[in-house]
Amino acid sequence: MTALLNQWIPSNELIMFNHCRMYLQAILLSDIVAADDTTVSDEAWDGIPVLSAHKQQSWPIFGKPPGVYWDTWRKWVKKTFVSRGRRLRKPLGSWLCMDKSWPWYTSADSLLHYKMGKWFRHPPVIRRNCMPAFGLTSQECNPPMSPCRAKVYLKEDQIVCTGAAPILPNNHSTPDSLKAYIEHDKDLSWCLHHLQVQQGGHPRALLEGYLMAVSDGSYKNSFGTAAWTIGDVEHPSLISGKVICPGEAQDHDLYRSELSGIYAIMAVLDKVVEYFHLQEGTVEIRCNGQAALESIFSRSLVLTKDAASYDLIAATLYMRRKSPLKWIPRYVRGHQDDLAQPLDAWALRNIMIDSWEKHTYLMLYVIRDTTILKGSLGLYG
Repeated sequence: MTALLNQWIPSNELIMFNHCRMYLQAILLSDIVAADDTTVSDEAWDGIPVLSAHKQQSWPIFGKPPGVYWDTWRKWVKKTFVSRGRRLRKPLGSWLCMDKSWPWYTSADSLLHYKMGKWFRHPPVIRRNCMPAFGLTSQECNPPMSPCRAKVYLKEDQIVCTGAAPILPNNHSTPDSLKAYIEHDKDLSWCLHHLQVQQGGHPRALLEGYLMAVSDGSYKNSFGTAAWTIGDVEHPSLISGKVICPGEAQDHDLYRSELSGIYAIMAVLDKVVEYFHLQEGTVEIRCNGQAALESIFSRSLVLTKDAASYDLIAATLYMRRKSPLKWIPRYVRGHQDDLAQPLDAWALRNIMIDSWEKHTYLMLYVIRDTTILKGSLGLYG
């Protein structure tokens, strides 16, 4: 959209263009180009959405625009990005890195499916004068040396590959600890302040179904923070951290703070799943923000683009829906230390992170990064 605005597009045509973009679920130029990343795809040019699972789960519902909108769409795509035909003025070239949410790749003569840290090979089907096709059945295989990111579609009992583009080699070594692996994702830095990770216990706790996660948010002086902890019955804090809520000052409130804590827990456990190649497990997650819990776990929720904290809700819903873990949400009453009665393990953990969170606010309010408050950091998912 930034490139389009530089063309001084009239506001009425900008609205039509943006409606088409939303219908196609396109954010980047790479979302509307063909698999070789040199031309605008037939589908994007003709207004046919190529839906991906992760966008379907979090993208707002948009009706199909009328024909005049698509005329405007093609007019400004051509003026902004295209030279002759539908060829891009500046081909995108190689992908900068591998996107672990993208499932399809090619290597040699094979189609590879990446899922949950594992690779599966689909054998080729012999066809003449056609795009390469592959069988639906697959076998687990070793990770490829130099995979190319591919675009495919399903045709009857075959998977057809429309093309692939290379990925730049990754010269960075794989982090050798869970803490380093989590911190390696810079998109999560805003919710990993004071990250603490104890060794051992995480996969066992997940698989045996007793992992316990608690978050608590706070809001004061137009500034939101949160603290969170993940543990088991015996260890209240196997993994823990603190959060500076993203967004402008006017976006912050207690509801957003509670959402940020829930998001942090899901994002960190997504990294745990990737690191240990887990395919199942159960997490009981508790929070004293009942509205935030309902926004993420209510089956009747219909997310609209004008919802408060839409960005955080959409990203967290994406994390939950793609997770192989079973999530059990529970409300935990806050400030139970004020009551003269015995407290259970959940109440004690809530009190513990509430004290952390107050300390977090005092520290992070002083050192807060204004780029974070302006929302320049991405939301993973």
